[in-house]
Amino acid sequence: MNSRRTENVKNKKSIVCFVILVIILSCIVDFLIAKGASDYLYPILMWMPALAALIASIVTLKENGEKITFRSVSGLCGFHKCKWRYIFMGMLVPLIYLAIPYAIYWIVFPGSLSTNATSVGGALIGVAIAIVLGNILSLLTALGEEIGWRGFWVPRMEEAFGVRNALAVTSIFWCLWHFPLIIFDDYMTGTPLWYNLLAFALCIFPVGVIAGILSLKSKSVWPSAMLHAAHNNYDQIILAPRTIGDNKMFFVSETGLLTILFAWIIAILMYIRFKADLSRENPANSDETDASSSIRP
Repeated sequence: MNSRRTENVKNKKSIVCFVILVIILSCIVDFLIAKGASDYLYPILMWMPALAALIASIVTLKENGEKITFRSVSGLCGFHKCKWRYIFMGMLVPLIYLAIPYAIYWIVFPGSLSTNATSVGGALIGVAIAIVLGNILSLLTALGEEIGWRGFWVPRMEEAFGVRNALAVTSIFWCLWHFPLIIFDDYMTGTPLWYNLLAFALCIFPVGVIAGILSLKSKSVWPSAMLHAAHNNYDQIILAPRTIGDNKMFFVSETGLLTILFAWIIAILMYIRFKADLSRENPANSDETDASSSIRP
């Protein structure tokens, strides 16, 4: 029990270190973006959580008296092998909660689908190429966030505070982390600011829960990074540019009511399944504070 308590104290210190660092580093970049700095700062902003996780990992290892190596630091940041099915889940799940709402919108509002393809086959080939290449390119920036959020932070939070608290707190923080861009920049425009903030939070919270579950199940950062990359690629590169309509932001994308609905359904189903797996793997300690440590990919 004492070793468990000591480990929790260490986790809480590393959590505090990470949160302070990510707030300071992100606020600096957010300030520069709000002042009209170049768009190249957006990728830099997305890598601030990774930088915070890197520093927090080094501080944690040093405080524990452990040797600081590339392997030890990368391990704390979630760089572990995992089964390919989790990677594929990361690619598939965003396609469900994003593409289905867009398809519904195209059907309900005729003429809202815009495509330059001369045939259905050509359109499908173009989409397939955009999915593969787009996910790879999007991974270059999405990985920066996921190293911090789900690679480093979620596992530390789960060990210290349990699964439910880890998923809830990190997902809420992830929503709030985007708010400065929504308020002071032109990110997610097309709706009133109050609606933008509320709808964005209602959409991104369940996405954060889904990503957190994937990282805990796989014990790796790669599935959540792929989910994040696929989410950005499907929405911003493939679906949104092909959608016409002044009211589309109320139905699809990261402020759309349909997207919110499907994201919550998937998050709830995945959480119920995850909790069932935890209880089955560790029936004697199915409480939130002890649960997921026994799960293996």
